[in-house]
Amino acid sequence: MPKIEKAMKEKHTENKDYYDIRYKIRKEKSIPLLEGFIEFVAKDILKAITKSALGKVLKYAKML
Repeated sequence: MPKIEKAMKEKHTENKDYYDIRYKIRKEKSIPLLEGFIEFVAKDILKAITKSALGKVLKYAKML
């Protein structure tokens, strides 16, 4: 995400509707990342030991 933010800032800062453009680009770029994370959590939570640190983190992430 930091690369996306930097590219947007460099390219669109001068536009009057910078915040609208930024919102649209963030939405386009972040949704696939979040969907991938949700899929990862759903798969790996089944493999993780419930009381391990990883199991606790995955359980917490799933609640979000």
